[in-house]
Amino acid sequence: MPKSFTLTLTCAQRPGIVHAVSSFLLQQNCDIAEHQQFDDTQNGTFFLRTSFVPVDDMDVQKLTNRFQATASEFGMNFEFS
Repeated sequence: MPKSFTLTLTCAQRPGIVHAVSSFLLQQNCDIAEHQQFDDTQNGTFFLRTSFVPVDDMDVQKLTNRFQATASEFGMNFEFS
């Protein structure tokens, strides 16, 4: 059975977040299995949880390192598990 991962993140709400995350996962050759998102319009905060399965061998540290540029661009607090 393929190893699956989950990305959870929060950041200020703005356009392009879902696109950035989906594009990143596509570039890493990952298949999204489940995706949930929520905008807290009261506080302007965006919440996301995405479960995915990489086609290639991957680990949390590799994903974290590769995601840093995207996270910085959007000011994301994130974790891969």
